Amino acid sequence: MKRAVAWIAAVLAVLAVVGVGGAGWYYSGLVIDPSHGGSYPLEVLAFDGSKVTLKGGSDTAAPGTYGLTWRDGNATLGPVISASGSTVVRQVTRVRRGTLAPGVRHAKEFRQPILLFVDDDDASVPIEPSLRFARLRPDLVTLVRTRGGGHVGSWNVAQARYEQALRTFVTASAVSS
Repeated sequence: MKRAVAWIAAVLAVLAVVGVGGAGWYYSGLVIDPSHGGSYPLEVLAFDGSKVTLKGGSDTAAPGTYGLTWRDGNATLGPVISASGSTVVRQVTRVRRGTLAPGVRHAKEFRQPILLFVDDDDASVPIEPSLRFARLRPDLVTLVRTRGGGHVGSWNVAQARYEQALRTFVTASAVSS
């Protein structure tokens, strides 16, 4: 009888230790792991290897060391080098994994084909975000780049290319629907 009681006590002690350890592991995960809720509207505008330019505000210009995380990587950002009303330049202490590069936020969320006409001489809207977007999503974006048309003038300087690109895009979109 004493032997049975000893076995039962040993089994209960092991179960108690495992239960307490499991509960501790579970609750520590809730406390330590950060919440990855909605996205924060932070955009990398430029990166030169040692410093990063962010679309800015008072929060991105706050003193301290911060982590910058994107889908496939993360980096540690050091002190603020300069700040203006719309941008903040910070020292990049270390890129831990992935490739830190200027990007279009939410580019991976697009699902529909996109036809973009851009002109190198557009003085109204910078074309760099469109070019970055086309590089990030070559699976969806058809880019037609012209010169000399200015803002919304691609058809004026390259009618045949414009119309052919439009015909090809619409035909391909209709077939894939």
